[in-house]
Amino acid sequence: MRDSSKSTDRDHLTTLPVELILIIAKHITSERVINALSRTNRQLNDILTPFLYDHNAKRPRGKRSALLWASEHGRETTARKALEARKSLTAKKPLLVAGQKGHHGIVKLLLEKDGVDLEYKRSRLEYTPLAHALTNGHDAVVKLLLDAGANIDPWPRGRKRMGLCPSLLSIAAKEGRCELIKLLLATGKLHVDDGGYRRESPLVTAVRGGHESAVKLLVEAGANPKVSLPLFFSYYPTTLLQIAIGQGYNNIVKVLLAAGGFDVNSDADTLRPLLVTAAEKGNSELVRLLLTTDNVDLNVKDHRGTALCYAALEGHVEITKLLLDAGADPNVGRQAPLFLAIKHRNTEIACLIIKTGRVDPSIMENSLTTLGMAMNFPLLKLLLGSEAEPNAHGYSDNTPPSPVPSTSRFKVVQLLLSVVKAHIDPWNDLGAAYLYLGAWRGHPAMAEQLLAATKLTVNCSHLSDITFAIMEALWQSHWKTASLPIPADGINPNVTDLSRRKALPRAICENAYLDIFKRLLAMGHFNVNSQDSHGHTPLIHAAKSGFTALVKLLLSAKRIDPNLKDKRQRSPLIYAALSNSSEIVKLLLAIDNIELDARDNRGLSALDYAVSAGRNKAFRVLLMASKIDLQKDSWGMTILDRALKG
Repeated sequence: MRDSSKSTDRDHLTTLPVELILIIAKHITSERVINALSRTNRQLNDILTPFLYDHNAKRPRGKRSALLWASEHGRETTARKALEARKSLTAKKPLLVAGQKGHHGIVKLLLEKDGVDLEYKRSRLEYTPLAHALTNGHDAVVKLLLDAGANIDPWPRGRKRMGLCPSLLSIAAKEGRCELIKLLLATGKLHVDDGGYRRESPLVTAVRGGHESAVKLLVEAGANPKVSLPLFFSYYPTTLLQIAIGQGYNNIVKVLLAAGGFDVNSDADTLRPLLVTAAEKGNSELVRLLLTTDNVDLNVKDHRGTALCYAALEGHVEITKLLLDAGADPNVGRQAPLFLAIKHRNTEIACLIIKTGRVDPSIMENSLTTLGMAMNFPLLKLLLGSEAEPNAHGYSDNTPPSPVPSTSRFKVVQLLLSVVKAHIDPWNDLGAAYLYLGAWRGHPAMAEQLLAATKLTVNCSHLSDITFAIMEALWQSHWKTASLPIPADGINPNVTDLSRRKALPRAICENAYLDIFKRLLAMGHFNVNSQDSHGHTPLIHAAKSGFTALVKLLLSAKRIDPNLKDKRQRSPLIYAALSNSSEIVKLLLAIDNIELDARDNRGLSALDYAVSAGRNKAFRVLLMASKIDLQKDSWGMTILDRALKG
């Protein structure tokens, strides 16, 4: 009964006149209810659907319309019905949305309606329907809009001139859309070099994106391939060729070279020689291409060097081979290619350069020679095989360098000594010390070979070199190396390093090398009272380190001054007290002329230091040997005060 009553009500509604049904619909405010009513049967649908779209078209502004919804979702039937309810198209957004979404049929319907706005933008700097369709690659929609007369230059002139807005041609070029580029160029209203975002031409945009077909199309249309890019977000200008080479777009480089008539050797058009850029980037294919170019200069260079220099610097072996085979000069450049290869450990490249026979392996750069930079065995062997002069040195006299890597050091020394020209002749006090250190530091076998070499020149002017090597061996605790037989005239026991801190006596005394010290004393010309930069004597070093046997040995030497003070006026006795060595204190007190009450620049004696530092053993010995002096020191304290304080 209930269902039949509903059916009866519906049947009664359909029997009403059309006018009455429309009056009822006008009093319904909800479009959803009207739509539901229209779906009850075919008759009501035919009556209410036109009314529903007409009602929607008359909605207040700002309300979402059926036309806008259809434009967004591509519902062509809905859009057609919505347009039939309108005399003219006052809504502006549907065309923008349909163009952005690429709904060709809806765009076509909208363009057929009067009042359509082809240039609508949400703001002055937003995209137009044409720009949206172009950006999203809707070729058919773009053609429709262009045929309808859409403006292909929609941006404000001032902002475009400042490079703040992209041109439509640049938008198409950025995505490499050749069909769109053709459509835009076919209008005849765009200049092919019309600047876009950052004032970059469409050709620049296409090159940046690596779109070869787009680049070809623009070049054929007359785009300028020699354009120089403005200084946006970069301190240095650049060109299309530099961009293409830097990104490895070799085919684009070919297109630009074929169209532009560039001089590959000049930096006037490219801001930098192309061969140099290709070599730096490691682009071997492009290097091959440039080498086949007529009149290419293999030795053309920028402010840093030639293409071969960059190949050697970056370690590009294949490019180095190509350049050398083509005849590139390995001696040209701000820094020689061989020097760069050795400096950056590019062994294979250095070998390639040397084997050409066109380079001087002893060439000097920045006070160094190529031999001086040969820090590994394969390079050094190759250089010596090319008759490089091992003694060649630059302004700083620091060749050969040190240390040679430990893995190849032994072979390097053997090789140096086996080469006829490897006449080891130090040229100043420290110039050859690096070479000695490379062999001496922890490798006795190398030291033996050096000392046994007949070519080893040792004379008075070069004594400090070997001594320096021995001293370094001592500091590294390589006592076996330092204990090797050395000619009496082959060492200067009084030598120090440049800072005068690593004196040989200090190295010996602080490491208790008693046998070595005996040998030095036996030479006869060792100054037992020599002082380093701090004024420390060998006796002070020995007392300070607590080496009793070494103190005995020094005190037995002639002309020893047991009271010689350092720069802080501290005597050996004070240092013995500080080291708490009762045996050394006894040895010093046994000297007839020892100054028991000697004070330093603070006014403190050995006894004062023994008390204040809690050196009990030294204090007992000093206390028994002297009378207690109750006088106040410079700090206003007596010895008893210090004892009580301690």
